[in-house]
Amino acid sequence: MNPCPGCQECALARTRKQMVESRGSTPADVLFLIEAPNAADEVVGKLLSGPEDRTLIRICMDAALEAGMPRFTIHVAPMVFCRPTRNASIENREPRSNEVLKCMRNVMRVVVAVQPKLTVLVGKVVADYYKDELPESISILAPWVLNKQPARYNTNMRNLAEGLKKYVKGK
Repeated sequence: MNPCPGCQECALARTRKQMVESRGSTPADVLFLIEAPNAADEVVGKLLSGPEDRTLIRICMDAALEAGMPRFTIHVAPMVFCRPTRNASIENREPRSNEVLKCMRNVMRVVVAVQPKLTVLVGKVVADYYKDELPESISILAPWVLNKQPARYNTNMRNLAEGLKKYVKGK
């Protein structure tokens, strides 16, 4: 899903190779809101294309098992639909405030279309911008943090499992 085809709202439009679409079921039980596309996502044009994204997929599967929910539908959307890089290099950077704010209405279009029972804010940056906009949400650490600090994986997985039980399963 691309809620903003041809967008030119911020400086990311000048440096992007292509916009990245959100992906998954519409409507969906759970919406994962992630920070930004990575290099692999930008090449393919879809989220969750890079090897580091396996951690997000794994935590989702583990949380589903923990919650006793073998099946539920998901949708994954970025906080900005263009990949932010440092000075047109290949290195990723955090989205700037003005970029996030310009893209916020596009993210909210995805939220309206997806109609999630639960929104998972993936990473501190996403939580900082969206915890007030999306009060029926939970936060987990970003996959790159969990890869560097594996001891924190189980706590985050259980937090997600509790969210699934409360908002999706209804217990």
